[in-house]
Amino acid sequence: MTKKFFAILLALVLTLSLSAVAFADEGGQDEGGNSSSTPTTIANIPKEWTVTGDQTVATVVPTSLTASVTGSKVEYAENTSVTAPTLTITYDSANRVFNLTQPSFTAVGLYTYTIKEDDGKFTGVTVSDTGTVKVQYLVTYSETEKNDDGSQKIVVAGPYLTGDDTANKKGKFSNTFESHTLTVKKEIKGNLGNLNDTFDVKLTFTLPTDTVIDTPFTISGGSLSGAVTVNPNEWRNNSFEKTLTVTNGSTYTIANLPKDVVVTVVEQKADTSLYTTSYKLDNSDYTAGANITMDTDHTVVITNTNEQTVNTGITMDSIPYIVLLALAVVGIAAVTMKKRYEA
Repeated sequence: MTKKFFAILLALVLTLSLSAVAFADEGGQDEGGNSSSTPTTIANIPKEWTVTGDQTVATVVPTSLTASVTGSKVEYAENTSVTAPTLTITYDSANRVFNLTQPSFTAVGLYTYTIKEDDGKFTGVTVSDTGTVKVQYLVTYSETEKNDDGSQKIVVAGPYLTGDDTANKKGKFSNTFESHTLTVKKEIKGNLGNLNDTFDVKLTFTLPTDTVIDTPFTISGGSLSGAVTVNPNEWRNNSFEKTLTVTNGSTYTIANLPKDVVVTVVEQKADTSLYTTSYKLDNSDYTAGANITMDTDHTVVITNTNEQTVNTGITMDSIPYIVLLALAVVGIAAVTMKKRYEA
């Protein structure tokens, strides 16, 4: 009789403690307009993404997210020695949800777990919701089922959503992924500039301090036959290098670079006896090798100029004398022709 009363008491506690959350989340009414006190049951905790740029969520967001239990408590247990068993949380990257594995409960009570998404320090990712999600499991005695030894079985209900902060009312964690595009262009100029000459341009990508990368980016255009995907496992010591072959009119697009990645651009092969090299970053002078922080879209234009003055042996300073000499020749010729005519 005592256990049955205890089960009824716990059920009442659950209704009273969770109904406020149901009201807050659903407006306090069911579809028919009647008051509702049914707790919100959840199967998992969804991960909501907002992506800036021209990429889709499926191709750019990190896949190795984690969440942790930051606190737990047990209420209405039969004795004070009862502790909350471990709640395991795993991330399903395909469906973008945090799955909860039901703990192995051995005692009745109301178990509350506080869950917070871990900050993985992923480059380009901003954790939008800093709040927590709280879930509860109600463990009671079964009124009808018994164990082999004749004792009452325990029944687990939940998990239920509880709490009052923004993340918890939604029952999900929300993040933002921001990426930008770097465009690299080549121009060859000058009266002796060979438009078919090729040059090498080295790009170096570096992650911000204390961050990791878990998203790919792509390089396309120029001499590439198609887009090349650079995966996270290709980075070494938080850095990645790529050399591109460029010629007059080449344009390369490096897309989906996470926010705050740092890029340097340096031309590797240019005959300085023939060409002078200049750089423009978004129409302003750029020093080769200087850091470019990808906090917005950027364009780098590299110009090689071979402008030479051709020595013809004639200068502007000698022109007056050449004119006088020409006039003298004409005068001599005229006098000679006149004498012959008179003779």
